[in-house]
Amino acid sequence: MDNSKEYENYGYCFAKGVVKYTCHFAVYLFLILMAWIFLVQPVDNSDSSRWRRSGLRIHVDNKTGLQYFSTSSGGLAPRLEINGEQMRK
Repeated sequence: MDNSKEYENYGYCFAKGVVKYTCHFAVYLFLILMAWIFLVQPVDNSDSSRWRRSGLRIHVDNKTGLQYFSTSSGGLAPRLEINGEQMRK
């Protein structure tokens, strides 16, 4: 076998290995992401499902104990009880 065929074979094997390990990496990354979504991220009663999250977070004022909702876009609103009063810790 001449050198050009030998180098061509090495290049093919190298490319095949790169594709194989890139696919393995993508699958492992997908599995880790799914595990993080299902095992780490808590679901609360403002979420309709694990896939459709509300993005609301509850904050408590340390001085007054009053509770507030915040959104991922930066909005802030008081958290109210059924009677319309603001919730306290």
